[in-house]
Amino acid sequence: VNKEYFEVTRNEYRRGFTTCSATHDEGTPKGNVDDVTLEGDRGDRVEQSHDLRARIKTEVDTPVSMEVETDDQDILNVTGRFFEYNTTQSLPNHFQGTYYATCQECTQSANKDLTQDDDYYRDDDVAQFKFNFSNEEYRENYTIDIWAEANDGDYEGVTPYSEDSKKYTVYESLGSGEGDVNINGECEDGETVVSAPPDCGYDNLPEKYWVNESADSSMNQTQYDQFRDESSSLYEDDKAYYANHSAYSDEYAGGCNFDGIEDDKYEEPEVCPDYNDDASSPEINSVDANPNYFQPDTADVSFTAQVRDIDGNLDSVDLLDENNNLVASMTTTSGTCTTFCTFSTTENIDNDGTYKIRASDTTSETEDTTSRSINVFEDTTVATIENLTIEGSDPRKKNQDLNVDVNISGINVGNDPQSVESVIVDGKSVGSPSTSDNVQGWALYEATTVADSTSDQDVSDETITVNVTEKRASSFDEATATYTVDTSIPDVKNEQVTPSLVKNGDEVTFSADITDNALDNT
Repeated sequence: VNKEYFEVTRNEYRRGFTTCSATHDEGTPKGNVDDVTLEGDRGDRVEQSHDLRARIKTEVDTPVSMEVETDDQDILNVTGRFFEYNTTQSLPNHFQGTYYATCQECTQSANKDLTQDDDYYRDDDVAQFKFNFSNEEYRENYTIDIWAEANDGDYEGVTPYSEDSKKYTVYESLGSGEGDVNINGECEDGETVVSAPPDCGYDNLPEKYWVNESADSSMNQTQYDQFRDESSSLYEDDKAYYANHSAYSDEYAGGCNFDGIEDDKYEEPEVCPDYNDDASSPEINSVDANPNYFQPDTADVSFTAQVRDIDGNLDSVDLLDENNNLVASMTTTSGTCTTFCTFSTTENIDNDGTYKIRASDTTSETEDTTSRSINVFEDTTVATIENLTIEGSDPRKKNQDLNVDVNISGINVGNDPQSVESVIVDGKSVGSPSTSDNVQGWALYEATTVADSTSDQDVSDETITVNVTEKRASSFDEATATYTVDTSIPDVKNEQVTPSLVKNGDEVTFSADITDNALDNT
């Protein structure tokens, strides 16, 4: 049997047919027969095994549409079908195995690793799984994975054939008819960015409501900084709707035209300032942590934030950890903070990670738009200059450019930013490393300085000094490298030509006494 799978020769008698054998003739050597390597002795027989199992092919069958709804019990029904690979033949009734399904983005354990064994179904080639969305978020994208595993010798579950995935946007109800939700790519009567985000929001949002075109600082300073002020650290270019900007959730498909009038069809009520008629939410203009890199056991970090509430209803400004637990309440020496006030607190931080500064007013619960996150990193390593090299060889010309390579170890290379505060080469600051290694924690800095000498000697030894400081406190290293500068030119004396009078074809000798204190062979 030389075929990997024998779909042409498959028949009803092949169950359990998994090996071939040949009787060994005692008069011939064991081993190769007609270029086929046999496995070896088994009594008076030699055998070679062949894998005659059929692969399982899995398909997510229903729902077909990418936009789906749950039933009145918040259940999403997903069906998988199973075939013999490379055929249209469904798995037969005698198949013994287990079918699995999981929801990748779901948060509830009940929606993870669902199973159905082979005696559960009306037919062995179909499996139905029920995902409970009563405690999941609607209007989100979810990926459903279905796969099969065989428990007998006739079938084999091999990745990727035995697995299939499909992504769905899950709604509580898609609706039907005029005035209800009908996901078809058109924002129809009765549909809004909240009820039908794919139709009315995202890339279908009218240009009038693009926040990066209409944001006005008189309406909301934070959103103006995010969508219009190119000099702001919060600014992100070419963001047409809220979900496009990293500060907002993916579900915020709508926009805002900042005219003070609520527009349910295209504006996002959760974040558009037009919905703040009664009271404006607090605004956080900027946040900072100093130092944002800290040493273990000395983790006093000062957090500051610029906060205002134009209605004068500011209640509190709090520092939260990444699980939204209260770390400290921040204070200010200012008054009602209708203009931006500075709030601060200094805390001993046990863990690095993402911290959040949240502002609340007295009229409503704090929304996500009045929170800002900041990263703090624990720096457990000390930056050390491992190698300092001046390219080229001595001696150097005065005022010659010198290329310097500095290898530094103990660097925490992260997303924001490197743990090195500064690298100073011969008094000149060097920027980011040209190469870095996240695993080993080292970096190569490159700089150019000038070979300088104020010596009156023909040859002088000079020094380059490199200083490295880290963002974490009390971490400093220094290294030096020396080089030689040639400050004089060669001296030529007693030039002679012998003979002084020659005819064509005579040999002539030129000679001179040449000295160079630097001995630089120039």
